Amino acid sequence: MKKSFFKRIVGLGLACVAAISMAACGDNGNKPESTKDDPQKTTLNIFTFKAGYGDEWLYRLEDAFEKAFANVSFEDGKTGVQVKHTPDMLQFNAAQVQKSEYDIFFFENEHYYKYLDVLEDLTDIVNSKASADDSLTVLEKLDKQQTDYYGAKVGSDTHYYALPSYFGNYGIVYNKDLFEKEGYYLAADTQNGALIGKNKNARKTDGPDGVYGTPDDGLPATYDEFFTLCDEIFNANDIPVCWPGAYRQHHLGNLMDNLVSDYEGVEQMRINYDFGGTLAKDLVVLDENGKITKDANGKIVTEEKEIKSSHGYDVARQIGKLYAMEFIEKLISNVNYYNKDAFTDSFTHTDNQELFLMAGTEDFSTDKDNKSIAMLIDGPWWQEESDGVFKEMEKAGSQYSRTSRNFGWMPLPKATKDKVGKGNVYSDYLNAFVCVKAGLPEGVKKAAKEFVKFSCTDAMLRDFTVTTGAPKAYKYDMGNDINKLSSFSKDVIDYVKKSDVIYKYSSSNFYNANIANLQYDVVYSAKINGSLYRNVIDGIREGGATGDSYFEAYNDYFKKYKFWG
Repeated sequence: MKKSFFKRIVGLGLACVAAISMAACGDNGNKPESTKDDPQKTTLNIFTFKAGYGDEWLYRLEDAFEKAFANVSFEDGKTGVQVKHTPDMLQFNAAQVQKSEYDIFFFENEHYYKYLDVLEDLTDIVNSKASADDSLTVLEKLDKQQTDYYGAKVGSDTHYYALPSYFGNYGIVYNKDLFEKEGYYLAADTQNGALIGKNKNARKTDGPDGVYGTPDDGLPATYDEFFTLCDEIFNANDIPVCWPGAYRQHHLGNLMDNLVSDYEGVEQMRINYDFGGTLAKDLVVLDENGKITKDANGKIVTEEKEIKSSHGYDVARQIGKLYAMEFIEKLISNVNYYNKDAFTDSFTHTDNQELFLMAGTEDFSTDKDNKSIAMLIDGPWWQEESDGVFKEMEKAGSQYSRTSRNFGWMPLPKATKDKVGKGNVYSDYLNAFVCVKAGLPEGVKKAAKEFVKFSCTDAMLRDFTVTTGAPKAYKYDMGNDINKLSSFSKDVIDYVKKSDVIYKYSSSNFYNANIANLQYDVVYSAKINGSLYRNVIDGIREGGATGDSYFEAYNDYFKKYKFWG
């Protein structure tokens, strides 16, 4: 991305975790579906990959569309539209899409280009305003990475057969109420300790933005400061961080990848998906034995090199990956830093969210020492996913409600001091999009395309954010609707608007032909002591690797793929 996507929008529309970790996400929504089609109306059948945000947003979208088009005839003898959807976690191939009962698909973790031959052309939608009230066309609401990806080349023309939906990243959620109560902010003057503690008037550090007097004051600006904070929280008899043991690879792996993206920036991260000859500026030099090279002062030696598909394996040497692996090693190697079930296979993401909300509370804590948990490794969708927990806790008192408690979205700490103040870059892994099946009857096709177009109106984009607490992957302003959000959602939006995003997809034929080995959940594979590990977390925890040795093994494994060249 050449310009910041998020500096111009409220744009971090997120979903839950990937398909492997979705089993406990949400219910079936609040609106019962009609079991019988109304023969007087055009019927649209929708499939939605139902993740952490549930499908209440889709019910609301359907209701609004039905009302807006109540007097429109799409088929002879019919007036109005009836919209129905099926929420599930199914995945489809192109043939299944073509033969399915569904007219519209909201996909997640799918690859757009494998469906091109069975999708309806949406180019006319993309080039128009979704509503007369909108100031931008749909195309103008997208960023260059999105248009490069969704704009498929047909001869000399560009055609769009899908549009983005939400997207997802992982980061660090922190308990603002706890931070305020205990003074878990880093102190500028450390004579009396690393934290301000009970001295609420003490000057905090400048924070990750490097500017004093802004909301991130006192939050860790570097990896070193983050672990100093963890040490201090543990010493104060609270738990620094929690994550779900059942999905530790996913939560921690995506946090690591966001740290990589944040260090490398959009241009350098795009090299991992395009392989088109961009100059990589910070590749770690490995010696003839594949070991990290350091100079006489112990500094890691780096070099620059153009990355093309013939030697694309060199992109594995980006130093941001090494720093992030070292971060993960330090985080998971110290039992003082995390919850006791952080490596328990039966401890799910919803268990973890419940623990985070209940720990240290007067009415719900089950810990004999009544320890609170300061930080949660998750995504901006976590509050929507935890809505049932909030409601149950609220029965014991309004102080436990979703609107009463204060949580924050922590800006990512930096690997090195020179990166402080550079802003954040987040990494999307969900590749979620909406599309219409080709070959529909003319009237149904028109209604389906209007529905997709309607979903892109500013009004419905804002409604998605109000309903889920997270924005969608478009440029739009929340206006006065911002006041309907929780303090956490406002915090997310405030930080995310200032940030860039890297979309982990590409229109590159090379990337898409080899995506089985290059996609986010397997790209960091490595052999450790003869065993293959698909992620850094298991390679360190189970394989006994360090962050440095995993980086070296990962480079060795990545280089041996036969598709280079």
